[in-house]
Amino acid sequence: MVAVNPQCTSQKCNVCGHSAKEYRKTQAEFQCVSCGHMDHADSNATKNIRDLALAL
Repeated sequence: MVAVNPQCTSQKCNVCGHSAKEYRKTQAEFQCVSCGHMDHADSNATKNIRDLALAL
Protein backbone atom coordinates (compact mmCIF):
# COMPACT_ATOMS: atom_id res chain seq x y z
CA MET A 1 0.00 0.00 0.00
CA VAL A 2 1.23 3.48 -0.87
CA ALA A 3 -0.19 6.67 0.65
CA VAL A 4 -0.72 9.58 -1.75
CA ASN A 5 -2.24 13.02 -1.33
CA PRO A 6 -5.64 12.93 -3.12
CA GLN A 7 -5.90 16.75 -3.19
CA CYS A 8 -7.19 18.06 -6.56
CA THR A 9 -7.29 14.58 -8.15
CA SER A 10 -10.96 15.10 -9.03
CA GLN A 11 -10.10 18.32 -10.89
CA LYS A 12 -7.29 16.88 -13.05
CA CYS A 13 -7.94 15.16 -16.38
CA ASN A 14 -6.54 11.63 -16.31
CA VAL A 15 -6.03 11.70 -20.09
CA CYS A 16 -4.24 14.99 -20.79
CA GLY A 17 -3.27 16.11 -17.26
CA HIS A 18 -4.90 19.53 -17.51
CA SER A 19 -6.47 20.71 -14.25
CA ALA A 20 -9.31 23.16 -13.58
CA LYS A 21 -12.12 23.53 -11.03
CA GLU A 22 -14.80 23.83 -13.71
CA TYR A 23 -14.22 20.22 -14.82
CA ARG A 24 -16.65 19.01 -12.17
CA LYS A 25 -19.93 19.72 -13.98
CA THR A 26 -21.85 17.96 -11.19
CA GLN A 27 -20.79 15.83 -8.25
CA ALA A 28 -20.68 12.80 -10.57
CA GLU A 29 -19.71 14.22 -13.98
CA PHE A 30 -16.21 15.08 -15.16
CA GLN A 31 -15.55 16.69 -18.55
CA CYS A 32 -12.17 18.10 -19.58
CA VAL A 33 -12.44 21.45 -21.36
CA SER A 34 -8.99 20.91 -22.86
CA CYS A 35 -9.26 17.46 -24.52
CA GLY A 36 -12.98 16.65 -24.13
CA HIS A 37 -12.45 13.49 -22.04
CA MET A 38 -15.61 12.53 -20.15
CA ASP A 39 -15.75 10.19 -17.15
CA HIS A 40 -17.46 9.67 -13.83
CA ALA A 41 -15.73 12.13 -11.48
CA ASP A 42 -14.86 9.48 -8.88
CA SER A 43 -13.49 7.15 -11.56
CA ASN A 44 -11.32 9.92 -13.00
CA ALA A 45 -10.01 10.78 -9.51
CA THR A 46 -9.30 7.10 -8.80
CA LYS A 47 -7.20 6.83 -11.96
CA ASN A 48 -5.24 9.94 -10.94
CA ILE A 49 -4.62 8.51 -7.45
CA ARG A 50 -3.47 5.21 -8.99
CA ASP A 51 -1.07 7.04 -11.28
CA LEU A 52 0.35 9.04 -8.37
CA ALA A 53 0.97 5.82 -6.42
CA LEU A 54 2.62 4.10 -9.37
CA ALA A 55 4.91 7.09 -9.92
CA LEU A 56 6.41 6.71 -6.43
